[in-house]
Amino acid sequence: MGIFNFFKQTTKANYNHDTKDTRKAECPYCNKALEKIPAKKTKCPHCGQFIIVRTNPENKSRVVVTETEAKKIDRQWSEIQFYKKWIENLEQFNVTEKDFQTKQLALNKKFGHKASTHDVIWGIFNTLIVMTNDPQQLRMINNEMALFLDDEGRNPFPSLFEASRMELLFLQSTGCKKVEIHTTDNQSCKECNNQNGKIYKIENAIKNMPIPCKKCSFKFEPNKKPFCRCMYLTITE
Repeated sequence: MGIFNFFKQTTKANYNHDTKDTRKAECPYCNKALEKIPAKKTKCPHCGQFIIVRTNPENKSRVVVTETEAKKIDRQWSEIQFYKKWIENLEQFNVTEKDFQTKQLALNKKFGHKASTHDVIWGIFNTLIVMTNDPQQLRMINNEMALFLDDEGRNPFPSLFEASRMELLFLQSTGCKKVEIHTTDNQSCKECNNQNGKIYKIENAIKNMPIPCKKCSFKFEPNKKPFCRCMYLTITE
């Protein structure tokens, strides 16, 4: 059963109520009998290997598995949660589960193998980009793309840059003449705080693109890339 089909089924079911317990008092390594059914991580008294308890995402059964099998199950659950998170985020752009399936089939054909959920979501974002010329929509799409890249541990700067550029173009189209840089909170990095409150003529902001800050060091998590959260405020005259 594929990840997508599994997710469709689990949206209609409760994990706790529907989980089946198929654990056995048997080591998954050496197949020797155990005194009792494992309820948590434990060491086999016969072969000394660690036995893990997990819920299989494909049939929602509680199982006793090896460490290697547990890692595979954990990756499956991670993929399911990733899909759920981003298909919900894409709903704001009227993307449906059917759209996901269609894009996945197209990428399968293009790649010659099954496209990953990550590739499909990124492909959908790029399709959304070419479907609109609206700066506001493009700003929103690029902001989500930046968050997606951050989620994957990749550099979000290019998408943040484009989101900021689209915002400035939109503000310029409304007649805005000046903008002020505003940091989000007291956790902003030194470089971002240094430009907090700076005012730019709209044409200069578009030309120089002061945000996202190129030297921003703020990270949502230590292992992630910098993610500038500075924003523009409009200056009325």
